[in-house]
Amino acid sequence: MAEGWRGDFNFVWADETASLVGSQVYQLAMPLTAVLTFDATPAQFGLLGALTFAPYVILGLPAGLLVDRWQRRGVLILCNLGQALPIGAIPMLAAPDLLTFGRLLALARASGTARVFFTIAYRTAGTCGPLSAKPPVTTCAGRSSPRSSPCPRDCCCPSAPWAHCSARRSPTVSPTGWAWAAPW
Repeated sequence: MAEGWRGDFNFVWADETASLVGSQVYQLAMPLTAVLTFDATPAQFGLLGALTFAPYVILGLPAGLLVDRWQRRGVLILCNLGQALPIGAIPMLAAPDLLTFGRLLALARASGTARVFFTIAYRTAGTCGPLSAKPPVTTCAGRSSPRSSPCPRDCCCPSAPWAHCSARRSPTVSPTGWAWAAPW
């Protein structure tokens, strides 16, 4: 049991380290490529930044709905690949002098789209469902809980923190939660 856990942890740790290094390289390399290779104007630089983060505004809600229905582990893996491929395509296109500013914008948009799905899956992976394809141990108000204990208070979706589950696994609402949720 302990060996399997360590192996899984080492795999996840190595993957997360590679993902963070890749993200940092992307955040540095994309603007530098635009400025040094294409002598980007401030307007072009702003367009590059906007296309990188526009998918959050456009795809945020639909991506949340889709990620909630998919296995998060698969989404995380595919999205890491979806971010790595556009980043890796930049030097591949630059070597034979095929990289244009338009292609750089398309690569930024593709990477930003993958990042939206990754961010949503990553932030909800530990709270709303298991990371693996194993069947859930318990269920709580329609949500899977990776814990084996009776329905814990914090197993429900983080978008509704005022709701919690009783031992009967039926959703209940606390008075302080209503007070917190009323302004929203």
